[in-house]
Amino acid sequence: MLRYLLSREFWKLTALFGGGTLIVLILFFYVFLPSYTRQGEQVEVPDVTNKDHEEAIHLLESAGLSYNLDTLYDYNPDFSALAVTKQEPPAMSKVKPGRKVYLYINRDTPSKVSFPDILNKSLFEARAELDKWGIRVGKVQFVEGDFANLVEKAYFKNKVLRAGDPIEKFSTIQLVVSKGPGENVEYISVENMLAGDAVNALQMQGFVIGQIKYDPNSKAEAGMVFRQDPRYHEGDSLARGRSITLFVAGEEPEEASEGVE
Repeated sequence: MLRYLLSREFWKLTALFGGGTLIVLILFFYVFLPSYTRQGEQVEVPDVTNKDHEEAIHLLESAGLSYNLDTLYDYNPDFSALAVTKQEPPAMSKVKPGRKVYLYINRDTPSKVSFPDILNKSLFEARAELDKWGIRVGKVQFVEGDFANLVEKAYFKNKVLRAGDPIEKFSTIQLVVSKGPGENVEYISVENMLAGDAVNALQMQGFVIGQIKYDPNSKAEAGMVFRQDPRYHEGDSLARGRSITLFVAGEEPEEASEGVE
């Protein structure tokens, strides 16, 4: 056995086997595998956002890509009916030919939601609740009443809305809000206060929070009120129910409410 292992014939067979294995590995990794996986070949995903879904499909197929329309977004008034609102992967991405692109398509009509119970809530609370359900606030009418800053009625197309009534998302409604008795009350400074604390303090005085405007470039600490409108002067008094605008440092939260129109 030892003599065979040391023989020329054994080493010839070993060299032949090793060489054959090396050739097979080279062919597999540098010929077969790249061909099978199309390694190095890429295409650019076209931008099909905001295009009609049929046009989007044509563009993707022309680029050598496939698509999936299974996922439908809810209705978005900023897009045309059945237009692409979002795509994954995003435009300009480099992908392999045949890659599936997921298209999110805008509904042709808004879905309906149940109108939330906002009566006897503050205007600020009502706006936040309506915003969660995708309902917009248009005109706000202030009337005298026993209590300040409470929602008394809600209307849509001159029809009174009650909790539970079906209403399409993105509908614009009108509110009637009590501003309390007409007398003046002490105006207070809320600058350098956290936004939430400032809102509570002003509402306790009987004022209405009309708008909260966020400024990411402000040098104040994020979340702090750095200005209020009307500006505060010591000894000032304003009518109960007066709308106050707050300017807050930092980015606007997703659930920030819109201003009084």
